Amino acid sequence: MAGSPSQRDWVRHGDCPPGMERHEAYFAGFAYEPHRHDTYAIGFTVEGVQSFGYRGTEEHSLPGHVLVIHPDELHDGHAGTEDGFRFRMLYLRPDLIRDALSTAGPGGGPAPLPFIPGAISRDARLIRALMLALGDMETEIHPLEADRIIQELSDALNAVSGSLHPPLPDPISARSTGRVITCVPI
Repeated sequence: MAGSPSQRDWVRHGDCPPGMERHEAYFAGFAYEPHRHDTYAIGFTVEGVQSFGYRGTEEHSLPGHVLVIHPDELHDGHAGTEDGFRFRMLYLRPDLIRDALSTAGPGGGPAPLPFIPGAISRDARLIRALMLALGDMETEIHPLEADRIIQELSDALNAVSGSLHPPLPDPISARSTGRVITCVPI
């Protein structure tokens, strides 16, 4: 493992368009005090054990686990072992998720924001969607790619949350399969 108790904590940021932020960090022990974000904080543990207090419980994320901290939820963070932990996180404004899912709401209105009861998931849809944003921290995310990331992540959050408002099918992939899809308001 790259981390050790003697390794110094660090944080680096990736370039991306307005409405999203991303970073990668390593912490050997204590990471941060209880705080809240006005965004979704969605990421994954790269190595080590990422421990944090959330919704009255102590959670422990292992490599490959996805973390979903909802807007305005109090949480803290620290290393779960002496080896420290490294993680990557995407901060995404909730209005971007709502806009991406807006056609899924009743009568075409705003969809409810997806809510995942537990803070940790191993769902493959979330992992795939996150890799679009966090797989390569060196490359800047361009606006068109940001739109794709937001849509993919919104759809994955919506599906994992068990929302009653499924997203509409993607017309491009529907055309490529030769199927005709007719969308009717719910």
